[in-house]
This record gives sequence, C-alpha cells and structure tokens, in this order.
Amino acid sequence: MKGLKTNLIVPVIAVLILAVLAHNAYATTITGTATKCTAFGSCSYTISTSSGSGWATTNGISISFQLPGELKATYGQPYHAQHVLISGIEYNVTGSFVATDANNGKVVLGSTKSIITLVIHCQRGCTYTYTLVSGTITFTPTNKDPTSTTVTCNPSSFAAGGHTICKVQISDVTNSTNIPKGKVTFSSNSSIDTFTPAYCYLSSGSCSVQFTPNEEHVGGIPIYAAYAGNFNHFKSIGSTAVYVTSSG
Repeated sequence: MKGLKTNLIVPVIAVLILAVLAHNAYATTITGTATKCTAFGSCSYTISTSSGSGWATTNGISISFQLPGELKATYGQPYHAQHVLISGIEYNVTGSFVATDANNGKVVLGSTKSIITLVIHCQRGCTYTYTLVSGTITFTPTNKDPTSTTVTCNPSSFAAGGHTICKVQISDVTNSTNIPKGKVTFSSNSSIDTFTPAYCYLSSGSCSVQFTPNEEHVGGIPIYAAYAGNFNHFKSIGSTAVYVTSSG
C-alpha cells in the first residue's frame, strides 16, 4: 500500500506544479524602455526579454504593441495619459491601458511612466519641443477573456411611483461559446433609488433586477451594471437610461 500511495502522490504534485507555473506565466510582468516622445503620451518603446524583442507605441489615445515572442502586432487599443508639471519645464506623464492581445484574445493590463521636458519657442507663432528624459512601459498579461456588458430596461419609460425590470447580458468578446459567470452589481446616479436585489448572479450570461426610483426622481436616469469578472473573464461595465415621467 505504501508504494501505491507514493505513486498516487507524485502525479498530484506534478499537476499542482504545472498549475502554479501556468498561473505565474500569466502574472509575469513585461517591461520596456521609452526611446522617444513627440508629445505628452505619444512615445515609442523597445521591449527586450529572454523570449526576444518587441515594441510599443502610444499616441495619447491609443496604444499598439507586439510583445516578445508574439507573431503579430496588436493595434489601436484604448490608452489614456495625463501629465503633471514637476518643476520648470519638466513634466511627469503617466498612462494606463486595458488591451486585448491580438495573438491570444486575452486581456493585457499596462501602464506607462515618463519624465518629459517641454520647451516653447515663440516668435511669430509658437513651436513646441518635447524631450524624453526617461520612461518605461509595463505589461501584465492575464488569462482572462474580455467581456462586454449590455443593459436593457423594460419598460424604458414609466410614471413616477412605478418601476421597471433591468436585464444585463454579459458576453465574451473573443469566444462566444465561453459563457461568463459571476456577480453583477447595479447602480444609478442617486443613492435613494432602489434596486431589488442590488446585485444578481449570471445564469447563461444574464440576470435581472427590479429598479424603483425615488418618487421625486423625474426625468432621465442612467442605469449602470458592473460585472465583477471571474477567473476566466475580465470585468466590464455597461449602462442604459430610463425616463420617469411625472405621475400628475
């Protein structure tokens, strides 16, 4: 029996090790170095790891990249940057993005940090010179598929004192057969409105709650649904609006 137990334990340990390695592969952070910036949030980066070399570019509102070892580039993913004056002509520029990698359809989280100087030359008009002092970019790949959240309320218009049923549908953006599971929380722009219940759990990718606005709340009301995500799916937010008419 001792030999049998030992034979059973070894495969189990091997499976656990493989699971840990797979998790760590997605948690690995990949960093790159800025090489040039032509404006705040518009920079070029080089990336070098043991898997090879890669690149990234930002233009203030979008990011494109090809990570080391990837066969194709990912283009035009949303990117947001902001700058703060440090002193004199020197600015601290930070950016962030949530991208879908074109190679595997998984979500990649990332951020940028750089120090940039701005010199303004004015003589019959002004020109601007941006100079990169230092900068880095960070990618954190995940094992999660991107999701989209759609909210509909029926009826979408009703009299004060009434209510509506709001339904949320969560979809996997890259794999329609992979149905998201988990929790969705609802909210409006007023703390005195009521959702019953305040959250719901997905069944076949959807669930519903009842929305009852405060009796004095008349006019358009935005409704928000926030999907928390799970091990396989990334979080997302959706919204719609209902219109409450005066009961008089």
